[in-house]
Amino acid sequence: MHMNKTLIVALLTTVSASAMAAAPAPSANLDVYYVDSSIDDGSSDEDGNGFGARIAGKVADNIKLYGEYQTVNYDDSDVDLDQIRAGASIGFSQSDALNLFGKLEFINLKADGGGADESESGFGVHGGLAFNVTPEFQLLGSLGYLDVGDFGDGLEYNLGASFDVTPAISLVANYRVTDLEDGDFGGGSFDTKVDDIQLGVRFRF
Repeated sequence: MHMNKTLIVALLTTVSASAMAAAPAPSANLDVYYVDSSIDDGSSDEDGNGFGARIAGKVADNIKLYGEYQTVNYDDSDVDLDQIRAGASIGFSQSDALNLFGKLEFINLKADGGGADESESGFGVHGGLAFNVTPEFQLLGSLGYLDVGDFGDGLEYNLGASFDVTPAISLVANYRVTDLEDGDFGGGSFDTKVDDIQLGVRFRF
């Protein structure tokens, strides 16, 4: 009887370990975040806040597809600036700690309210690196070029960090600067700089 119990425990332990080893690693993640934003169009500078969500899924060992939605309401003008982004990224692993990546994305910007009603689509091209400071703590940075029709074109800078609270949940922080020049909606050329601070939670599944 004692031997049977021992065999059962050993069998259950083996099966459990095998199941854990065979369980697939998370291949997708969802970020939900609060955003604190400021916008400067050359004639005024105002603050706003909003929220966003970003989802990404692995389709191959080094290729991901992703999508993002963000909406911000600016206090003084009561303008809502909505962003929709969708694209693909490819990674080039240099070591266990360092990963280089490139991204190509579709972008739609929409400004609505306060007398504004404009929507333009374009593209972005980005390159960057991600560095694992520890197995739980990661830093990343990227530089990109955007062309969004009448909103203008220019550079975008991104700095981010994530900390794994559990294997399935992380805290994320991101600072993104979008610096567009030569925008024109028929009333003369203008430049727009948007600074976004995103703070949120990442769920892996």
